Amino acid sequence: LEFDLDQRGQRIALGQGTYGKVYLAKDHITYKKFAVKEIPMRNPSYTEVLENEIKILSTLNHKNIVSYYGTAIDSKKKPPIFQVIMEYVDGGSLSKHLAKFGQFPEAPIRNYTRQLLEGLQYLHENHILHRDIKSANILINS
Repeated sequence: LEFDLDQRGQRIALGQGTYGKVYLAKDHITYKKFAVKEIPMRNPSYTEVLENEIKILSTLNHKNIVSYYGTAIDSKKKPPIFQVIMEYVDGGSLSKHLAKFGQFPEAPIRNYTRQLLEGLQYLHENHILHRDIKSANILINS
């Protein structure tokens, strides 16, 4: 995978979470785009959190849940960077859409809510509790 760069040669950041940042990357052969979450391994307790997240992500298969493709470690950096490779959702987060466009009409809200509930139902059927539901974590396809 290669990271996509902006006009200044900087990697394109898609977002930032509690543990690290998410960048846009693409396969240099197929040109398929991916989201790569990078987590600096500053704290040994991160390892357990990451292993648990990956264990969960690797078992999920639902159209309304971001797909997991694999992991990598960039050991050239200090501290080493743990990379989680996931599906790229090109529309951005619900929070960005709300900030840009304001309130949505009722029809799209119903559609987004239905899809969100379908994803949550799938998680609950698999005994998984999503503990960080917020508009910044709800991604929208364009």
